[in-house]
Formats: sequence, C-alpha cells, structure tokens
Amino acid sequence: MKIFFRTLITVIALMAITKIQAQTFCFTPSESYNQDTYAAALMNATASDSYCLRIYVHVIRRSNGTGGQTVAQTNQAINILNQDFNPHGVSFDWDNVIDYIDNDTYYSSATTTIYTVNNHTNGIDVYLFDDASSAGGRANGVGESSEFWVSGSYWKTPFNSLVRSSVISHEMGHVLFLWHTHHGTVNEGGNDTSQCPELVSGTNGSTCGDYVADTPADPHLQFNVNHPACTWTSSGTDANGASYNPDERIIMSYTNPSCMTLFTAGQGQRIRNSIATLPHLQNAVVNCGDNCPENLSITQNVLSGSTDLQKASNTLTASNVIANGATATYTAGSKLVFTNGFRATSGAQFTAKIEDCNANSSIENVAKSDTEGGTKNAQITTSSTKEVFFQLHPNPTRGQFTISTIGKYSKGASIKIFNTLGTLQLDKNILTMSTTIDANSLSEGLYYIIMEDTTGKIYSKKLIIKR
Repeated sequence: MKIFFRTLITVIALMAITKIQAQTFCFTPSESYNQDTYAAALMNATASDSYCLRIYVHVIRRSNGTGGQTVAQTNQAINILNQDFNPHGVSFDWDNVIDYIDNDTYYSSATTTIYTVNNHTNGIDVYLFDDASSAGGRANGVGESSEFWVSGSYWKTPFNSLVRSSVISHEMGHVLFLWHTHHGTVNEGGNDTSQCPELVSGTNGSTCGDYVADTPADPHLQFNVNHPACTWTSSGTDANGASYNPDERIIMSYTNPSCMTLFTAGQGQRIRNSIATLPHLQNAVVNCGDNCPENLSITQNVLSGSTDLQKASNTLTASNVIANGATATYTAGSKLVFTNGFRATSGAQFTAKIEDCNANSSIENVAKSDTEGGTKNAQITTSSTKEVFFQLHPNPTRGQFTISTIGKYSKGASIKIFNTLGTLQLDKNILTMSTTIDANSLSEGLYYIIMEDTTGKIYSKKLIIKR
C-alpha cells in the first residue's frame, strides 16, 4: 500500500510539473552577469544603423534520421527571424547548411545540454526541435551567451508550431539582451538585482521593468490573450492604482505566439546597442551587404510605434502607409519608387535614401517626408554629377565639428542632422563656406548630415559623435 501511494504521489507530481511546463514557452533563466557590467556602455554605445549576425542552424532528429524540422520548415523559421528583426536594422547570415543532430536522447527532451553540441564561437547557434517535442524555448541567459533552442507546439488555439512562429525571435531577443516585458513588474528572480516594477505612466520605464521606455508596463500576460482578436483577457493595476494596458503584439511578452508581430523602436535601439557592446555578439557580426535583395517591394503598413528599416541593392518600391508615430527608413542602391498607394502620414518619421547595402558606404541622395500624402509616384536615383561637395571634420567628433563646402550652390544651403531613427536633431542654414556646428547637445552615436543646396539637390554624409 505504501508503494502504491508513493507511486501515486510521484505520478501526480510529474503531472503537475508537466502542466506547469506546458503553460510557458520560454524557460530562459532570468540572469545576466552583463546587466551591471555593461549597463553604462549600453546607454552610450555607438550603435550602427544596421548589423548582420552569423547564425548556425541545428535540427534535432531521432537517431534513425526521422522527425525534426524539414528543410522547408527550417527556412520558414529563419525567414520569420529575419522578418521580425529586419525592421530594426538586424539581419541574419545563414549559409543554408543544416547541422542534423540525430540522437534519440536529445530528440525526446530539449535541455541545455544541447548547447554543447557542435557549438560555435563566431556566431549564434540556433537549435530547432520537432513540433511534436515538448513545448518551449530557452536562451542561454539574457545577453549572456549566443545559443538558444525552440521546440514543440503551442497548447492553445491555433496550436501552431513554436519553431515556425515569432517564439524563435523571442529567444533570439534574449540572446540580444532583451528581457521579458513583464520583467521587474513581476520579479523574475535571477541575478538581476536592479529589477523593479514598471509604472503604467512609464515615468520609470528606462530604469525598471524591461529597461526599455517605450514598452508599456506589462503585469505578466500569462498567455491570457485570445485569438484572433489578440486582446488581454485579464486586468490589474500598478502601485499607483493605474490600470495596465499592455501591448499584446510585442514579441518579448507572454502573449499568444500568433499575436507576436513587433519589437518596439526602443527595443530595436537596445538590440543594436547590445551588438555594439557585448563581446559574444561582436564575434557574430559579419558583412551581409551581398545578401541584400536586388529588388524589394514593400506593401505592409507601418503601425504607430513601429520601426521599419528596409534595403534593396537595386530598386525599392513602396506602396504602403506609414502611420502617425511610426518610423521608416527605405534604402535602395539605385532607385526608390513610391506608388500612388504610398503615404507617410503627418507625424510619421520617414527617410528614403540611395545607398549601397553595405552600411559603411556613403549616401548619394536622400529624400525625407513626414507630411500627409508623402511622396507619390516619385523616383529617386543616384547622380554622377555633384554640384556641391562638403566635408566634415573632425569626424568622429566629441562635440563641435566644421562643415566645409565647395560649390556655387552651397552658400545658403541648409543642414539637417538626423539620428538613426530618422528623427530631426538639428536644423541650420550654411552662410559661409566653412561653418562650425555645436553638437554638444547630441548624445554619442551615429548621425546623418543632410545638406540641401540652393537648387534643391540633396547630399548626405555620416557623422559619429564620441564622448
């Protein structure tokens, strides 16, 4: 009888554990030794406007080679990864080689031991399990190391594959130093001793919660998000009695995977700052200029609060709408085409520029619109004849720099300085051939200097500010 009850208790305990594990798709530990070490560096990082990271893809199958993600399914998963991160200037370089790990033990249970199998030091290792395996995903810490796994299927409607959903981007987000949106609002434990509840007002958004100011306070959605409406089915208030109004679309939340659609602009900036700062991410940076699509057509609208960064090596055609409060930068190697359907509404930050896919190349031409109606039926192309030439020195600068111009149309030209999100930082007219600009009010980072001469032609250079 004792043996029976002992067995019964064991079975109940195992059932309870299984139930608990079935109610989350992320087992990433809430730890980051880098949180305190790199806190100041992250705030002051000189982040590029785009990065490309090398990834290695592993598919776990049975010992006899059956099961696991197919080639088509693996490609779909990586496409989702790029789709989610590309709007924030991050892309992933995969050589289209799948490393098959045929092992029954690994196949039956996704564990952290998989991190040691065929791991690399010069890229991010992505381990993909079968849809029929236990549901979950786990990164090797938050901003700690460069590997993660995803496995199984969601346990609620529409019961879709977690591998081929934005859960793969959720785990990659942890590798790139993003916390859950409910981090701090709900203390997740771990060695992040600075976590604290974020207020609905957002006044402490950069120092509490997930340390990203533009993500709304998240009380912990706990997957209580219906589908397809994607609305939170619970409620709650913060320490001040204000009602929570979380964003169920944010990929780093515990929402329905089918509702995951975006990272905020602030999360994108933190990602780029992390890549510019953390050694394990720096080791994965490669030049992906050649992977830029030759021609690109953009039809998806950019919602308020979202950022969309798109590049094409030849022609980029846009027919979408950029909403008030949205930010978009469209870059093409030779031609930008905006059709009758395109509109950058009032309050949107929109930049169009002619530039090689290589982020280090110079901008030949730039067009900018933030007004209702935007630019319709317009084509922007490079020009081999430049009426005005200008130089910046010193560059990088610690505050002040001089703009020296050559050309009969430069006197009276206007200079505008934009940050990497396309937000205007400084606007000044050039009255002489050599003008000193005081940029001490600008924080450290990368900026675009846009010059418009007296004939309306536009030129641009990059400026780096270091403190």
